[in-house]
Parts: sequence; C-alpha cells; structure tokens
Amino acid sequence: MKRVYIILAMLVSSLFADGFFAIEHDYNAAIKEAKKIHKPIFLMFSTKTCPECNYMKQVVFKDKRVSEYIHKNFLPVMLDIKTDKIPKDLKFIGIPTFFVISENGKNLGKLVGAMPADKFLNAFKGNNSNAK
Repeated sequence: MKRVYIILAMLVSSLFADGFFAIEHDYNAAIKEAKKIHKPIFLMFSTKTCPECNYMKQVVFKDKRVSEYIHKNFLPVMLDIKTDKIPKDLKFIGIPTFFVISENGKNLGKLVGAMPADKFLNAFKGNNSNAK
C-alpha cells in the first residue's frame, strides 16, 4: 500500500514539475537571480489546489508562444500562497495573480485570473513595456 502512495505522489508532483518556473518557493532567491541575469521577474501566486492556477500551468504555459515569450523576457517564478513567504508589498485578492517585478524588487504591474493563451499574451504584454 505504501508503494501505491509513493507512486501516486510522484505522478501528482510530475504534473507541476514541467520546468516552466525557474525558481519556486523563494522570492529572495528570485530577486538575486534577476539581478544577476538582468531580467524582470514574472511572478505567479498560486496554490496546488487552485483549478484556475492549474489550468494556467497545464495548458496556457505549455503554449509555445507563451512559454517562449515569458522565458525570453523574464525570470519565471512561482510562490504558493499557503506555504511560501509572500512579500508584504505584493497585495492580491484571488489567485492566480501574476506580477511583473523589476530586478530591484519594484512592482511594475499585475494581472489577475486565468485566461486562454491569446488573451493572456495580449494582456501580459500590455503590462511589460520592455518586452521584445
């Protein structure tokens, strides 16, 4: 029985370990890395049990256009609002919430909610005047 739980846990964790996010669970490490690579941060607030968040992770972020755009222009980071330390100055009401954070930690913009890839790209590009 224990073996079944281990296999189930591995399968569930593999749904989220697709490599989209460069850093998970550590905002301070993200700021250090952003300074090092001179890119702003694409920050997602999420939880494991949020259906809309999982839609974004499993569908939207797997869209090649979205993935290429985010990785070209940003350091993608995810924080779990239930388990990770959330910066006090980043206010949110619901999840998923997405922030653009400068390499110096300044909040440059925010998007709230799940949406299809085309709508996400159009809305997100509007929050990033430095996008290429």
